[in-house]
This record gives sequence, C-alpha cells and structure tokens, in this order.
Amino acid sequence: MKAICLIDTTILLAFLGVPGKSDKTNTQAVGKVFEEKNNAGEKFFLPQATIIETGNHIGQVADGNTRRNLATTFSKLVIQSLDGISPFTVTRFWDKETLLKLMEAFSDSASQEIGLGDASIIRDWEQQKELNAARRVYIWSLDSHLSGYDSPGTQFVQHTWCVFFRHLPCFF
Repeated sequence: MKAICLIDTTILLAFLGVPGKSDKTNTQAVGKVFEEKNNAGEKFFLPQATIIETGNHIGQVADGNTRRNLATTFSKLVIQSLDGISPFTVTRFWDKETLLKLMEAFSDSASQEIGLGDASIIRDWEQQKELNAARRVYIWSLDSHLSGYDSPGTQFVQHTWCVFFRHLPCFF
C-alpha cells in the first residue's frame, strides 16, 4: 500500500520557490524528493493550515510581479487539487466539531509551543492515520517538530505474518 503524505507549509513554500522562505537549492531538493515520492505512488494531502499559511507568505512577498505570479501558480495548484486533477488532495475542511476539538486542546498545544496551524496539521495526520490504518501516514516537513509524525501502519506487521506463516496463503 502506498504512503499518505501530509504536506507542511515549509514543503509547499519550497516547492513553489517563495522568496524569503526558500532558496533555489532547497526548492530543487524538495522538487526532486517530490518527484521520487510521486513516482512511488504516494498520495499527497494539503491541510487547510498549509494552504492558508502559504497564501499568507505569498501575500507578503515584496516584489509585486513575483507575488502575483506566485499567487497565480498557487491558486491553480489548489484549484486543481480541489478538482482532482493534481497529485494533491485538499484535506477535509474544518467543521464545527473539528474546530471545537482544536480549540479545546489549544492551551495544551500552545504550552508545548505548537501553534494552531501546526496543531491542525497534526489533527489531520491523526484523522488520516485512523482512516488508513494499514498505510504509512506521515507529515512531510522541514520543521523537526512536525517531521516526527510518522505512522508506519499495519502493512509491515501483516507482511511479517505472511513471512512467519509461509505455509499459509497470504492475502495482505
């Protein structure tokens, strides 16, 4: 089963090459890794916070022409994701219940120096992990406090069972 990858703002900023948030080397490296992950069949998710934060950073780009070009590219990427014609899928938009849970837990998150955007990405990771228990689900981030969110899923456990019980047919 292919992995589920939640894209953090740091990755999307590098992917788009946003000045002041990514340099050419970083943009090329992220592009190369993205291509490898895409070729491996990984499924990419854009959390709401990633979209909002990236849009805010693009809106703060000093050069007006660059800002407009980036905004156009970014808008197309998100629209294509919503239309299902991109390698990205936009995560489910927050409903009242999700926002209540985020806000109820925010004091604890903030005390651990986790902002609301990162807390919501972690919540998206938890939801994807529940929905895709057999798959690896992880957050792809350049921030160490988010890149540690990685669940291998049960596919490896199932494979181990297949190897251990070689004399039985394996359906995993």
